[in-house]
Amino acid sequence: MTNTLNRKVAEKLGIEWHEVFSIKEYLTADGYVSIYTCSCGATSKSDQELCTNPDFTANAKDLIEVLMKRDDWNKFRGEILEGNHLRIIDRTDSIYKYILNPRLLCEAFLEWEG
Repeated sequence: MTNTLNRKVAEKLGIEWHEVFSIKEYLTADGYVSIYTCSCGATSKSDQELCTNPDFTANAKDLIEVLMKRDDWNKFRGEILEGNHLRIIDRTDSIYKYILNPRLLCEAFLEWEG
């Protein structure tokens, strides 16, 4: 579920999502060697050393940093994080809610029609 949420957020942000789609084994003098291939074309002898995907559900800061670079950041911040329609005390609660639960921030971003 977390991977699905991260993938959807990455896709909406235009960030390439990496999948290991091919594992080939070759016989060498030292024995069998596995070669892993990513969907972007990168190869490695270890799937752990292959391309990595962002984990926006682990830390709200990671998603906020990416969003701040976008042209529509102020609109998102006003509509979602600060809730222009909320009283100042409710705005603070709203911001803390998303910082303390990055999954909620991801879901809010996906639902946002920015």
